[in-house]
Amino acid sequence: MSFACEFLDAANEGELIEGRAEVTRAGNSVLFMRGMLTSGERPLLSFSGTIKRVKRNIPTIIPE
Repeated sequence: MSFACEFLDAANEGELIEGRAEVTRAGNSVLFMRGMLTSGERPLLSFSGTIKRVKRNIPTIIPE
């Protein structure tokens, strides 16, 4: 439904980038999330988003 991000710093070639996210609030059909990409202790990108939860319709397979 929405997504926003902010670049905070640039990564250098070869650096390991780690991402962490958390659900800050969860309703029946909407999730609110935020997170951060880091390289070591250095923050690179922060993000937040609102996501619509959709139920998957998985077909039942009947063996012959």
